[in-house]
Order: sequence, then C-alpha cells, then structure tokens
Amino acid sequence: MISGFDNYLDTQLTEHTKQLDRQDAREEAIKAFITHGKDRILGNQEFCRLSFSDFGSFYFGDFHEGRAADGLLKFLMDYDPDQPHVTQKLLSLQAFAYSALDSFMDEQRQRIEAEFDREMTEAA
Repeated sequence: MISGFDNYLDTQLTEHTKQLDRQDAREEAIKAFITHGKDRILGNQEFCRLSFSDFGSFYFGDFHEGRAADGLLKFLMDYDPDQPHVTQKLLSLQAFAYSALDSFMDEQRQRIEAEFDREMTEAA
C-alpha cells in the first residue's frame, strides 16, 4: 500500500460528499422556493416578476398549444350541473391546470434560479 494514498482518497471522498450535500441542499431550497412561488402566483401575488396573468397567458397560449383552453371552454359550454360526474370533470380540469403550473414554473426555471441566487447573495 502506498503511504498517504488512503488519506488522499479519504480527503477526496469527503470533499466530494460535501459538494453533493451542498448541491442537494441547494436543490431542496430551490424546490421550497418554487413551492412558495406557486402559492404566491395562485394567490395573485408576484413571484420573481411572474404573475398569475403570465401563467394565464401561458395556459391559454403555450401549454399544449392552447388545447388546455379548448378543454376548459368545451367544459364551460357543455356544463350541466345535473349531469353525472361533473365534479370529476372539474377535478380533472383542476389537475390539468396544476400540471400546467408545473410546466410554467419549469419553463421559467432559469429566471427563478437567478432570483433565488440573488436573494441568497443578499441574505449572506
């Protein structure tokens, strides 16, 4: 065995583990930041200079090439409260809208991370 080689490997492993821990911690913090942002947007408050109107434009224009709006409009036009399964249809539309919000946030990820980094720098 080479003298000192094990110490070198241990040091490298420890440093690599610390780096992964920092990356994991950052990713978890960004996830929490995004979750907070979704709540703000749904509460009609800005988040990273993004608004509910920005999300609405994305939903009706960009998400699935506007087919999301088609489904919502079709539901509204066909709505009959006496029809069975109306609640299921509403829940499906709601789930679809939440999926659109996730896609919107993914599309804005670079902007969100830049704002996150700016806030972390200010806090330090």
